[in-house]
Amino acid sequence: MELRQMLFSFAVCSCLLAAIPVVDGFRNEPFVLPSFDSGSILNFTTSFKDPQRNREVAVIIYYPANNAGKQLPLVVFSHCYLGFDTWYGYLVDASVPRGYIWATIDAYNADPDVTPMDLALDQSFLLDAIVENAAKNASFPLYNMVGSTYAAGGHSLGGAASFISGNSNNLRRKAVNNFTTIFTLSGCQPPPGDEIVASLKRDTLPALLFSGTEDCMCGPFGAGYFQDLPSACKYFVNIVNATHCQMADMWHDAIIAEACHETEAAIGCQRGRQQLSMDQQLAMVVRYVEPWLDFTLKGDQSQRNVLNQLVAEDIAAKKIEGTAGCNV
Repeated sequence: MELRQMLFSFAVCSCLLAAIPVVDGFRNEPFVLPSFDSGSILNFTTSFKDPQRNREVAVIIYYPANNAGKQLPLVVFSHCYLGFDTWYGYLVDASVPRGYIWATIDAYNADPDVTPMDLALDQSFLLDAIVENAAKNASFPLYNMVGSTYAAGGHSLGGAASFISGNSNNLRRKAVNNFTTIFTLSGCQPPPGDEIVASLKRDTLPALLFSGTEDCMCGPFGAGYFQDLPSACKYFVNIVNATHCQMADMWHDAIIAEACHETEAAIGCQRGRQQLSMDQQLAMVVRYVEPWLDFTLKGDQSQRNVLNQLVAEDIAAKKIEGTAGCNV
């Protein structure tokens, strides 16, 4: 087994956790997670049947409590291999009160055979299902609330899925709706990575890619993925002293968090350098995700200048090793 494949095997094992029950049906009460402002965020858990695959796809959907009838952008997020949707509550907490709907896939939590294509098909199918129900189903909690711009996002294997679902031509299904942008948190697939190598070369959507200098699980792939993307608008944010595990807020699962960090240390990811604290790393991710979504999903052109300024400031302060370009 070659070195990169060995490293990825460690990475995916570090996300292992037993599955939690999925509750079908709508929930209108706040779903309280660590750091959530339950007064401004509501959610419900449901599932949609994909007849093409004969598969129930579970999802937790978060939305602003006080929306005032506006149509909002939608983010469909895929967790890491054998991970949990709840590990990315920090992104929900930052985005939803600012006028976004966030759908986190609650599937394949304990399936060791899941592939990026499986997760990508779930992302694409959920996009269609949510948009259709919001337009036609008056009993759906998001009725008349979903707008016309959509982001595919994910961490690790979920990030690899977002590379695939970012272009409907990559999928083994006919999509009704297409994503507007993609963003990935250390997204990768174990070598040879055939599913995303081909997909990357067809992805022309605006793309925001995160990695970390202390991530030797998926980090070695990040720069290559960025170079392969033909998008005219793409940013690569390689956070100095950031790790793979800390792209997810798994510390409320302390045993899993410790196991993930021990795995990183065992394979030499940290190389004796000081890693960022969890709060510091998650804050850096939010620092870029917020203007990125405002720019790509809300059409706020001023946020492109904000992004460029952040990149310049953080490179000068040696907080990131970044590449940026946006010609649209």
